[in-house]
Amino acid sequence: MDNVELLYDYFSKSNISVIGYTTSTEKTKDKIISKISHVIINDIDPSICFKQFIRNKRIDSLLNNLDSNYSYIVIDLDEITWNSSRLSISELIHNFLIDVANSILNTNYKLIITSHLIRDIHSNTTTFRSYSVLLLSNFFCVIENDYIRVIKNGYSSEKIISLNGLEDYEYECNKKQESIL
Repeated sequence: MDNVELLYDYFSKSNISVIGYTTSTEKTKDKIISKISHVIINDIDPSICFKQFIRNKRIDSLLNNLDSNYSYIVIDLDEITWNSSRLSISELIHNFLIDVANSILNTNYKLIITSHLIRDIHSNTTTFRSYSVLLLSNFFCVIENDYIRVIKNGYSSEKIISLNGLEDYEYECNKKQESIL
């Protein structure tokens, strides 16, 4: 199995995968996501029940003849508006992700969470907005220049995945797939 294929194999095995990226690697993140059949959800109010949101998406797909032939739900945490006077952003993300994780249990959906990494200028380290994503995920990785650094992986001890061949790689988008909605 080549490295790019290994990355998609980890996505397919994981119920919840996380991709961390920086501004300079955002296009690579978009290329990785474009290779799988997915729906991007960025217009969600985190205060509503995610299960209800998915039901509404299904109904909308049926009524408007929209493509519902996807198996991955992609949520970019940076695209969601987090409003609350009582809770911190980290607590809001945690509560939202627990709801999402519970909502996709026993479904055919796989969840991919993406988010910018935050650089701490004092310690010169990068961190994620909420450690809940690390705890909930089966696979957690960070995109570097031309490779992926694996932070958490329940399937092997692989720590570096090369992105050589990503441009030419074909995964699910070009394969016939059953509708899961």
